[in-house]
This record gives sequence, structure tokens and C-alpha cells, in this order.
Amino acid sequence: MNDSHRPPPPRWSERRIPEYVRKWAERTIGSADGVDPVDYLDQASALDAAIAAAWLFCPETVEYRGGIFLKRRFSSTNVDRWLEEHDLKTTQATVNLQYIGDLYPHVEFAESDDADDIQLLYALAECWYAVCTVRHPGRRIHVSTDEDADGLSPAGPSLTLWTE
Repeated sequence: MNDSHRPPPPRWSERRIPEYVRKWAERTIGSADGVDPVDYLDQASALDAAIAAAWLFCPETVEYRGGIFLKRRFSSTNVDRWLEEHDLKTTQATVNLQYIGDLYPHVEFAESDDADDIQLLYALAECWYAVCTVRHPGRRIHVSTDEDADGLSPAGPSLTLWTE
């Protein structure tokens, strides 16, 4: 696990338009020139997805027994059980662990572009770091990413957070 204070910088300088946005732009407006993913969101069907994604990028957090946990993944019983055998850092990192593939269990990733998955991973990491830093001033926030370059996890890239 990467033990840096800040998440790795997102690769926005290397970003490219995702293939699905390019295809959409060519199909609907004739060209992908000057189009970006925000333009893709300017569709009625995309608004609901964007609102739901806000919950993912700006997650609710819970302070419990000295740690910070993602509310969506939090269970006091589970945290108590982990703390019986592990330290707070390990407990937070384990309870907060999120595999990108687990977010979309009903989506076939066979055609997914790994670069898009990694860009999503870094965007989530940066947002989680910023959100937790603002909500919990004075706490040292750690966000760790794992690109899973060896392909050891069927769920693919992951990220987690913990505090000191």
C-alpha cells in the first residue's frame, strides 16, 4: 500500500477524450473536435448519473473510535471486530477499501479502457483526499491507490483512506 500523505497526482496532463465520448460526439454532432466529457453530460439521461456520481466523489464520512470511515462502507460492528485484532490505521484502510470494479458489478468491463479506469481511480483519490481534509481539519489524511498492474485482483484498481 502506498503510504503517501497525498494521493498521486491525477494524470490530467495526459488525458484524452474517452472513446465513448468521441463516438457520441461523432454520432450526434458530427465531430469530436473541441468536445470533452462535460459536453457528454449535457443530456437529460446523464443528469441522474451525475448526481449519483457526486455521492461517489464526495462521500459522506463517519468519525468512529478515532477513525474516519466512508459512511457507505461503515458498520460499527465490523469496525469493532477489526479493532479487536488490528490497529486503527489497518482497520480504516480495510473498511474503506474500494475496488473500482465493485462499484459496477453489473457492467461488463471487457471493452473498458484501462486508462479510463485509472483516470477514474485518481479522480476519486483526489476528491476523497480533498473532502476529508476539509471535513476533518487537523487530521492527517492518507489516500492510497493501487492500479493493480499485475492484474492480481479481478476487481481491478482500488483505493482506500485512513487517518493519523
